[in-house]
Amino acid sequence: MSTTWILAASRSQARVFSADTPSADLAEIEQLQHEEGRLHEGDLVSDGPGISSGVAGRGGNQMQRDETARRQESELFARQLCDLLDEGLQQKRFDQLYLLCEPGFLGLIRPLLSTAVKQHLKSEVQKNLVARSAQEIRAALPQYL
Repeated sequence: MSTTWILAASRSQARVFSADTPSADLAEIEQLQHEEGRLHEGDLVSDGPGISSGVAGRGGNQMQRDETARRQESELFARQLCDLLDEGLQQKRFDQLYLLCEPGFLGLIRPLLSTAVKQHLKSEVQKNLVARSAQEIRAALPQYL
């Protein structure tokens, strides 16, 4: 018998479900919160980008970072979720995996997945369903997992 894990995730929340048979209802096995994913950029940094004056003190250049604090927080949460998936796979807690993530967050998770986890990945759904019921999440998946 194979066990399927379903990860429903956004930048601020993730839920992991399990299904023991291909047509089973989902059982929630883990829930993670990442409050920083809900914050606005201004709430994550204490100060805005600095201003550099030009030659002779005229004009100004606004110095910007390559990545925003919000993106960094999202990547941190994505890494945490990928570590959780790696650990689950190493412990043989699942045989196949489905990802249901908000589109931008799925783009952060995808390159962070280990090769081993990618080999067990059956499908990706680009929808933010993390706050939905287990039945609504199940309805977004194939009838037989």
